[in-house]
Amino acid sequence: MENVQGYSLSDIVATYRQRAELPSYILAVDWFEQAFRALAAMHATGRIHQTIGLEKIFVGADDEVRIDEGGTRSDFARGWSPAGAAGDSGCAAPEQLSGRAVDRRADLYGMGAAFYELLTLHRPGPSPDPPSSINRTVPKGFDVLLLRLLATAPEDRSANADEVLADLSALRQLPKSMATPALMVPAGQAIRPAGVPRLAMIAAGAVLGALVGAVAGWFLDSFLPVTIIVGAFVGGMVGVFANPNA
Repeated sequence: MENVQGYSLSDIVATYRQRAELPSYILAVDWFEQAFRALAAMHATGRIHQTIGLEKIFVGADDEVRIDEGGTRSDFARGWSPAGAAGDSGCAAPEQLSGRAVDRRADLYGMGAAFYELLTLHRPGPSPDPPSSINRTVPKGFDVLLLRLLATAPEDRSANADEVLADLSALRQLPKSMATPALMVPAGQAIRPAGVPRLAMIAAGAVLGALVGAVAGWFLDSFLPVTIIVGAFVGGMVGVFANPNA
């Protein structure tokens, strides 16, 4: 078994949960592409993983993604799937959990489930919500790609890892509304909870603006009421337009 260095996606998900943050799609999609390239290379040798999940995908210090290939099998024809081989049940394909024969599409499901949980901090379940409804950095086009991987029936999923990579490449060529996240949040920056009232942001902006206006009026030897009112107005408008997707 390859000695894989770095942090597993399981570790990374746990860190985001502890911080009450969601990762940026821009960061996750690069890992997604690298992971599927590694999976395509594995499948090209005739092996299927069958235990792929958060704990099998590692991100190194160089941001290079590697897959722990321990437990892989070369049994495409026989569809090997004994009890206990499915690994983390949160990433195991439905056919694995029911003891049916599997092929490489079970690995596609496991990879999709792992990245769904990375982006949303939720396991997908049988009828997952679009990831963009939970993480506003995810573009609508990626919803389609990821949910296809999580289809219950193997025949409704992508056929192989190369097809997933082709779909990702096509997504990047779509109009901006489908290929670009609705809300750009840098990696590591918390998304402001939607429960923060808009009025509170306006009030805070107005108070801060009034203080700035008062200081400016004092130093400029201007008519203080005017500078305070102008500062409060400008600060309030900043509060109105800050984070309009909240």
